[in-house]
Amino acid sequence: MAEDFATAAARFCSVIEQAGGLARERWLAEVERALSDVYASAVRLPGVGSISDRPMAHMSSDEWSELYAALGSKTGNDDRYWHVVDPSDQSSVVSSSLADDLAEIYRSLREGLEAMRSGVAPDEVMFEWRTSFDVHWATHAVGAMGALRAALKNL
Repeated sequence: MAEDFATAAARFCSVIEQAGGLARERWLAEVERALSDVYASAVRLPGVGSISDRPMAHMSSDEWSELYAALGSKTGNDDRYWHVVDPSDQSSVVSSSLADDLAEIYRSLREGLEAMRSGVAPDEVMFEWRTSFDVHWATHAVGAMGALRAALKNL
């Protein structure tokens, strides 16, 4: 389970990092596949464990801004979309950015991958990944998957 998630996370990060090197249509399709895989793996992560005492490396604001700009240029006219945050509340429709979603997910996953490389115990990283999925990036992923599907359908 943990190994499957780490593999899916590394694949997603790799696809995001290839934004400049692939044709737009192929890149969008690769992102959709990688995001679907990492989401499916995330829902299987156990919710047990504890937060590491070791500080995790965080992506700087400048790095995030650079990534967001690169992703925005790749998502182009398909970047902005409408997203329902709470399906039980008709008024919870918000404007979202596919580039923002992908950059946020990337940040969470990359930080965990770097923590594992630096020697943080896999169980601690998995706990952090599961927590960040539950409280933050799951919503980004759900919105992004819909936006990616619409973008690919309209090509």
